[in-house]
Amino acid sequence: MISKLKGKISRIGVQSIFIDTGNIEYEIFTPLNVIEYFQKNPEKNSSYEIFIYHHFQGEEQKLFGFLEFSQRELFRTIITLKGIGPSLGLSILSHLNTMQLIQICENHDIKTLTKIPRIGKTTAEEIIFEVNRKKKLFLRLLEHDSEIYPEISSDLEEVLQGMKYLGYNEKKVLEVIDKIKKNRKKLPQNTSEWIREVLKEI
Repeated sequence: MISKLKGKISRIGVQSIFIDTGNIEYEIFTPLNVIEYFQKNPEKNSSYEIFIYHHFQGEEQKLFGFLEFSQRELFRTIITLKGIGPSLGLSILSHLNTMQLIQICENHDIKTLTKIPRIGKTTAEEIIFEVNRKKKLFLRLLEHDSEIYPEISSDLEEVLQGMKYLGYNEKKVLEVIDKIKKNRKKLPQNTSEWIREVLKEI
């Protein structure tokens, strides 16, 4: 599972950027604000870190990229909503941040949501219902609640992604990681060891 990439931006497409890590070039689908950022900062020799959501659907894999960890977590949360896939999730993030989404849904502002491409009235109503239903989750995300989204290293991000791929609940995995960090003097040294230890505790 890929959780972060570091490299040079080699090309910019309509919906994606291409990052060259040295030996491999990756295509990464991003919100419009990420594309606009690189269009305004065309520094070819600069190296950038992109936070990745590695999406699997059948045999197809896609990488979705974000400049900030918090934006990636918002994307991850949005696509858990009923009827919201990665493409529509990107469209929402291209126009709204967490606070704006919460406020729109609190105010039942269908008109503003339908201004976003690919969102009609029915979809807007579903988004409003789902966000309000999971409002506590979005508020915790907004506040960077450490119990749900603790600050973790790149290795632990890979552990989290791997456990999710195996079908385990993200919140439960984070709780187990936190428990291991608090209760053990000697911590696992790499991703494989972490996964083995988490599997023992979960």
